[in-house]
Amino acid sequence: MVNPGYVSTQEVVKKIRDKIKPIWEPIFWQSDDELYSFGAVTPRSNFILDPSKLVAAGIKIRSVSEALDEAMSQWLPDEGK
Repeated sequence: MVNPGYVSTQEVVKKIRDKIKPIWEPIFWQSDDELYSFGAVTPRSNFILDPSKLVAAGIKIRSVSEALDEAMSQWLPDEGK
């Protein structure tokens, strides 16, 4: 089961930076060719998963962005503990 919408790796990292403010700085490969020359064994595969049947059945599903925001809010340490 998937949430409606889509999100890229760089969008996830931006959300992490904005919400969690980690002390590390992620580094991205400049291109897929660069990635494959260093470590990836096979080319990346991009799948599109579709929740339309669930939505058509009346199942309410929040967007991937909303789900990601909530998940990240749970990563933050509880203040005062």
